[in-house]
Amino acid sequence: MANALGYEQLTVTRAVSVSPALSALTGGVACAVFYVDPAATFGVRWRPDPTSPTPSYGFPLAPGKWISVAGEGNIRNSEFILDGGGAGDNTIVHVMYFDRVDVVAAEFAAGRPPDARLDTVQLALLVDITEKCLLELRRITLGTSLITDVELAKEIPD
Repeated sequence: MANALGYEQLTVTRAVSVSPALSALTGGVACAVFYVDPAATFGVRWRPDPTSPTPSYGFPLAPGKWISVAGEGNIRNSEFILDGGGAGDNTIVHVMYFDRVDVVAAEFAAGRPPDARLDTVQLALLVDITEKCLLELRRITLGTSLITDVELAKEIPD
């Protein structure tokens, strides 16, 4: 199982894109989960390449959505900017760093209490999705690939 290496909060504004703090990435980071705070009014735009996102250009992540990124280079290059809002607005992106990629399915659905239990149908679906992800991870060369969980999150029922 992967070990958590650290946590940080990114305060994302519309003025300038923000990246993970280099002090939080001391080496050996294989995976990060970026989670847009569900209480936020605005989503964010994300890019993991050398081009910075803009408020209208980049991968959109709405409040309550998350993405996991594999590969230290992809994590270090990740940049976020506010998708909407004005000069005084911001959104918090929560980040957890891990030392290796294990498939850990987590549901951060808005409205569901953090201690809610999965029923049998949801648990069976979660096992099926996890098995699919494990098969896909075997095909990916870590460090050069980008893994997104947006489609995966859509498959978990409320």
